[in-house]
Amino acid sequence: MVHVMVSTRFAMNSVALSCALAMRSVGLAVLDNVLAQDNVTLGRLVRVLPDWSLAPIQVHAVTDTRLLPARTRLFIDFLKARLREP
Repeated sequence: MVHVMVSTRFAMNSVALSCALAMRSVGLAVLDNVLAQDNVTLGRLVRVLPDWSLAPIQVHAVTDTRLLPARTRLFIDFLKARLREP
């Protein structure tokens, strides 16, 4: 494993902005494969580190009660299925 310190002009928490800047050749962006695939296919983005990935993160759904409306339960179930590790 190699650790590299990188300086940057931009720091953000917006995936859309990161993607837009990368498509304008302003820099690199860490993007989900599913979200980036169309832009990669269209040639707007190029994957530069195919063997590298971020470490997994935990995601928590926090509610104020255990008695959830059906739509909230469905949304949580959707997230669990969508975010499940491959």
